[in-house]
Amino acid sequence: MEARFCNLFYPVVVKECLMLNTWGFATSSAVLAQNTTAPSFNWSYSYQLPADYGKIIAFNDYGYVDMTAVFEIQGTSLLTDETYANIYYVSNNPDPSIFSTTFVEVVALKLASDLCKPLAGDLNLKNQLLQQFKLSIAEAGRIDANQSKPKKVMAWVNSPLVQSRFSGSLP
Repeated sequence: MEARFCNLFYPVVVKECLMLNTWGFATSSAVLAQNTTAPSFNWSYSYQLPADYGKIIAFNDYGYVDMTAVFEIQGTSLLTDETYANIYYVSNNPDPSIFSTTFVEVVALKLASDLCKPLAGDLNLKNQLLQQFKLSIAEAGRIDANQSKPKKVMAWVNSPLVQSRFSGSLP
């Protein structure tokens, strides 16, 4: 029975944990191919997302939260008015042999918290494991973020507004 529950919960937990951070081992990039059918309305172009697409990190060199990067994800397509589409994304299906040790710990804690109620019937233990999971995901994210440094500095970093924040006056 335990193995059946593990087989049922494991793929869902891994995908859920992958979406909680921008894990270096699960990060990928792609030049998207334009779909032959244009969107019905609102957008000029439609591009096919990779089969292992999980969540977008950057689009055409703009970060996800950058307001100049205007796009919409619909199903397996990225819709935009841009004439090309390059993305950095988190894969929802990376090779488990490259999982970081901190990610493995995060998955184990989340899986244990999801399984303890149906298998052990212990709600207290579930809550304790969830607390450990929350602490672990924060620490794992910090460790993973320190594993690399982006090559490109986003344009807003050197903007007059940001510079004024550090100099104390507007230009």
